[in-house]
Amino acid sequence: MLSASILRARLTELDELEVAESRLQFLAAAERRRIINDLNSKFCPILTLPPEITSEIFSHYVTNPPWLGVAGKSAPGPLTLAAVCQSWRYICFSTHCLWASLRLFPSLWVIDDFIHLLECWLQRAGHHPLDLEVWDQGQDSTMTILSVISHHSLHLRTLIFSLFTPFSFPNDEFWKRVPLLTKLSVRITAYVHWHDTSVMISAFREAPRLREVCLSGNSAQHMLLPWIQLTHLEFQETSPSSCLHVLKETPNVQVLSVSLPHLGRELPHAMTLLLPHRVTLHHLHTLKFSDDLEGKLLERLVLPALKTIHLSLLIGPGILSFINLGFRSAWSLQSICFTEMVVNECISCLQSLPSITHIQFGNAMLSSIELNELLYFLHKDRTTLPALETLALRDCSREFSGLRLREMLASRSIASGAHDCVKLKSFQLAFVPLAVRKEFVEEIWAELRTVVEAGLEVAIDVA
Repeated sequence: MLSASILRARLTELDELEVAESRLQFLAAAERRRIINDLNSKFCPILTLPPEITSEIFSHYVTNPPWLGVAGKSAPGPLTLAAVCQSWRYICFSTHCLWASLRLFPSLWVIDDFIHLLECWLQRAGHHPLDLEVWDQGQDSTMTILSVISHHSLHLRTLIFSLFTPFSFPNDEFWKRVPLLTKLSVRITAYVHWHDTSVMISAFREAPRLREVCLSGNSAQHMLLPWIQLTHLEFQETSPSSCLHVLKETPNVQVLSVSLPHLGRELPHAMTLLLPHRVTLHHLHTLKFSDDLEGKLLERLVLPALKTIHLSLLIGPGILSFINLGFRSAWSLQSICFTEMVVNECISCLQSLPSITHIQFGNAMLSSIELNELLYFLHKDRTTLPALETLALRDCSREFSGLRLREMLASRSIASGAHDCVKLKSFQLAFVPLAVRKEFVEEIWAELRTVVEAGLEVAIDVA
């Protein structure tokens, strides 16, 4: 029988063997990882990047909010990346910003399954600011989705949603729970009587960071918002009366975009009597305006600080209202852009704007005759638009007189006896792809060589 000392010595040897074996296993595992990394660097080098670098690359891949719940619409999203391999899946699930932007369209889904997927998705976003868009697919489904979103409202930065009616909106679930909300867009398609104040959406009237709002359809009639703090406001297919009803409450708006309906629903006559005769927006510097065929909105505005305007589809009485607006506001407009307007209407506007320094035309429907007419107007009298510095013709789809273009540019870019006129510094010409012959573009370049050599900056884009 072995003595106790021998047995103890044997146990010590076994302990040392276990330690050596553990060390060998550790070294083998390290060598295995090194070999795998070497193989990855040869066959898939991107897997050797540090996780934080890969995460940054992923954030540039997921640029547009992916669609959730709609067939046939796709955008690069985190699920696409997570399906590549285990390493990428781990990085995707731990990168919150990849899950923070989403467009919801539960078209063919069982709503309970969709809600479960939505909750899982939003959990992946963690505490990252959320940018969410909800497309109306039935009043009940949309309200259920909005209720789920309300559980994450503390992190909402942008919320875009559309409804058929404002009924049953979960006001209490959002009330005083949107501290990060900076942008809100709402579309309501059904008409509800203006006097029915029980259908107001009041959930966002306490949103301290809200600055940018878009109201579409009939939504302007049913929103209670912190109007006074808004700086960016957009109306889409909203009646002039509804626009005015809101604008009188937004004295600090700086950027305004208005697209009026061709056949808009007006307020009842008794309500229009309550609207102000004039609305003065002292801080508005940029205006995008479309479809005021009768000038009903323009004739009520005063815009003394306006510097930039984009006019589209303005004709007849609307043109007269615009000209009167300029006189009434005593503005010093600097930049104007015309789209989808006939040349005569554009010229009428320009003749009332001596302070303009930047002009852009964007209208693929202008004929060759209209383009030549425009060039003739700009050429015939340099004292018209004496401050003009940059001129751009975009979306051209017709050929025109290169000679007339050169003569016009030369008259405005080369020093002359008109001491009160500034020199044209830049000219840009952009054609609709495949709309004109390559030879015509070469002819234009040849015609403009002398003005380019004289110092005028010219850019021609045919892509």
